[in-house]
Amino acid sequence: MKSGKCLHVLILQDDPAGRDFLGEARFPLRELQPCQTKYYNVSLEDHYQ
Repeated sequence: MKSGKCLHVLILQDDPAGRDFLGEARFPLRELQPCQTKYYNVSLEDHYQ
């Protein structure tokens, strides 16, 4: 993804084994509009930066 401001969504679960991380996704803020619902169907990345 090009550099710039983005919304970073991190998906976690409460896992007793300690594997809490499920995935992450980033969405460029330039694509998001205030008070407007958007739906995404994206694959989660499997690493946390």
